[in-house]
Parts: sequence; structure tokens; C-alpha cells
Amino acid sequence: MSEYKEIYVTKTTQEGGNLTAGSAYLLPEEVADKLIEGGKAEAISFTAIDTIKQEADAIADSYKKQLDELKTSPRFVDNEAERRYQIEQLEQETAFKIAEHERSIKAEIQAIRIDAASKALSPVGTPEEVATAKQEVDAIVTQVLIASNPSDVYGLLELKLNTMTAAEKVETLKRFGEIKARAKSDDKTVLERIESGLRTIDNEHLRALRHVKALEHSGVSASQKYKTTKLVQQHAKGGGIL
Repeated sequence: MSEYKEIYVTKTTQEGGNLTAGSAYLLPEEVADKLIEGGKAEAISFTAIDTIKQEADAIADSYKKQLDELKTSPRFVDNEAERRYQIEQLEQETAFKIAEHERSIKAEIQAIRIDAASKALSPVGTPEEVATAKQEVDAIVTQVLIASNPSDVYGLLELKLNTMTAAEKVETLKRFGEIKARAKSDDKTVLERIESGLRTIDNEHLRALRHVKALEHSGVSASQKYKTTKLVQQHAKGGGIL
């Protein structure tokens, strides 16, 4: 059985299926790794959730092994009713354990969201970084005010986006109204690009919020192994794959 990896898609792509940016997907590991290496996805990894999944997969492995043994054991040849009873008991016990792990994942997602949300809105950067950023933005605003052609300053500011720190982006956004005050109609497009670039501020807490939101929306599962085993059973019984 192929190993799977949970990913957050950052760029809509047809690789590995019709994958939409901003969504989470559980894909075969080799496909997921290719998307991550290509800059089209981020690996979703939370220690607590990963642990729950590992435990659930162990339960799924044990379930499949016991199920195979029950189905092939010669000791039930003369008592098929007992074989069915044992299989039913195993299925009920396993379903209960997996359901517990599903609830644990949902609870963990809530805990991660609360923790990440409380930290994501903290000041960006150290006091020294913020002070430096404010000085940089003061210089930008001054250049816009005194420049004979502010469009030139906007062009330079767009180039500067590539080297801006998170603190500089935040401070620039705070004063963006002043920066674009002398803009002409021809500057509209470049200013839109600049503002979009300034809003790409990122940190581990914001990423965590994106990832857990996507996980919830996708209906994260405690064990893909268990789901696959049950689907195979349904197919074997003639119920079809749901």
C-alpha cells in the first residue's frame, strides 16, 4: 500500500489531479513530494496530528491482519456463524477506536487554531527590526513627496519587495495611503502589484492557520489505510466504492 502525505496547495495545478490553491489534499507520497519540490505545495505536518495518524494506522494494520486471519482460519470451517461473529466484533471494536482518533484530530485542530491565532497577530519582528523598518518607510515616503516623478519611486519600491523583511512590509502597508498619494492613473497597475506583494507577509503561525483551515475543509482522516481497507471490503461485497 502506497504511503500518503498531506499537503497544502499554494498554486492551482493539474499535476496529481485537479488541485486547487488553498486546499489540502492527501496524495501518494511521491506525488506530494514532487509538488512540494516544484514550489506548488507545502507539507502539512503537526506533531500531535501526525502521532494520532500513526496510532490510527497501527490500528488499521492490526485490523487488516486479524481480519485476514479470521477469514482464512480453518478453525471456523465447521462454524461459519462464529467466524462471522468474530469478524463483526473485530469490525465494531476497530471502528470505535478509529472514531476516537477522528475525534482527537478534530480536537487537536481546534487547539492548533486557537494557539496559532493568538500568536499570529503578535508584532512582526523585534523592536530593533521594527524601528529600522519605520526608518526605511520614512525614507520611501519622503522620496515620494519630493520626487519630480513619483512613478520612478514606485518602480524602485516594487524591486525592493524582493528584499523586504516582514517588519518592513508591515510598516509600508501602514503608510501605503501616503505612498500612493501622488500616484497618477498610469501608476495604478504597479501600485496594485506592490500592495499584493506587501500582503505576502508570512510566519509559522499564519501557515498553521492556513493549513488547519484547509484540513478541516478537506475532512482530514485519521487513517487512510483504514479507509482503503473498508473500501476494498465494500467492493468485495458488491457494495461498490463510495
